[in-house]
Amino acid sequence: MRARRAAGTGLLLVSLVAAVWGGWAEWQHRSGEPTSVALVQVALSLVGLAWSGIGAVLTWHRPRNVLGWLMLVVGTTTQLSLAEESLARVGVLGGGDPAYPWDGRGAGLALGVAGGFLIFALLGLLPVLYPSGRLPGPRWRVPVIAVLAGSALMEVQWLLSELGDTWAWPFSPAPGSSQPAWLVWAPTAVYAAATLAVWTACVGRLVRARRPERQQLAWLLTAVVVILLTQSLGDSTAAMWRRRRACTCCPRRSPWASCGTGCWGSRSSSGAAWCTRR
Repeated sequence: MRARRAAGTGLLLVSLVAAVWGGWAEWQHRSGEPTSVALVQVALSLVGLAWSGIGAVLTWHRPRNVLGWLMLVVGTTTQLSLAEESLARVGVLGGGDPAYPWDGRGAGLALGVAGGFLIFALLGLLPVLYPSGRLPGPRWRVPVIAVLAGSALMEVQWLLSELGDTWAWPFSPAPGSSQPAWLVWAPTAVYAAATLAVWTACVGRLVRARRPERQQLAWLLTAVVVILLTQSLGDSTAAMWRRRRACTCCPRRSPWASCGTGCWGSRSSSGAAWCTRR
């Protein structure tokens, strides 16, 4: 118990240090912009810390819950990756040549791949591991493996697209790539199909579950639906208010209730930052 809590505290401290360095670097990079814009960009560079904080609280109260550790590792990796990117922008690390952005940034590239894989895996496995951190049954192993395989394929594809022009990333096509469209979108299709299967099966769990699991799953699905629907409203006040409500309305018996913010508090912001990186 003590060893696990010490490990969780250590990961949170690493995330805090990375947030301080990354926030400083981002502020230096945005020094020529209006203060309001710079503050927003600095806040976006710290989103990994929110994942780490929620994961740390959950692992402290429930150290055997795999989901808490997954969130903590995702948050720490994401924050390290964002800090490395901010430090590279101000010239502390490599990447000064726009033609070779990853020159001298092998650690940043590795963090990007690891962080991307963990985030995709978390989004796909959340309904499987929620709320106990364990698989509901043996039949869930196949979709879980499919989600992990899809996440790995997407990250390999992104890595190859960053290292050369022969491979294309579907969300930012490479002009020199000659890959057929089906091959470009194949990893995304595998991941999307596996994730859809997992979330669809989660609805079946909801129908068959008893209280309080039914209440926990209902809140999870409701939060997801609200967040997806409010995407059409962009960054309007109504959209942000409804997303905040979705993030904080967790049932008291939920494992997220101990942190007071809900499991979705960091998902939207971190996802937005990740899409920007991509």
